[in-house]
Amino acid sequence: MGSAGSKHRAKRDQEWLIQTLDDHESGINCMALSNDSTVLATGSDDHTIRLWSTKTTPIECLSVFSGHTDYITHIIMYENYLISGSADQTIRKWDMTNGQCMLVCTGHTSLVNRVICIGNLK
Repeated sequence: MGSAGSKHRAKRDQEWLIQTLDDHESGINCMALSNDSTVLATGSDDHTIRLWSTKTTPIECLSVFSGHTDYITHIIMYENYLISGSADQTIRKWDMTNGQCMLVCTGHTSLVNRVICIGNLK
């Protein structure tokens, strides 16, 4: 297939691609979409999380969450909170309305691969 397959793939991708989000300074490792699909969060190798509004065209970055000291491995959204895991061996709880880190959980001896929340986060 070689180049013919590559050309076909590029054409097909262009037909479906709506927008590229390229504000991160490095690769994106994880994403989370709000229940109503109006907010997207992306976690990156650049140690940041970006919050995006999917209600605007083009999609715009609403805020940048900084605090992790290594790449972001996983993020989840729950109500007005964002929970992130990182290779810096911490879990952080963020307030999505103001971007403030509300809680840092330490003590892991390796990177945090996944985060799961059950119940009330308040």
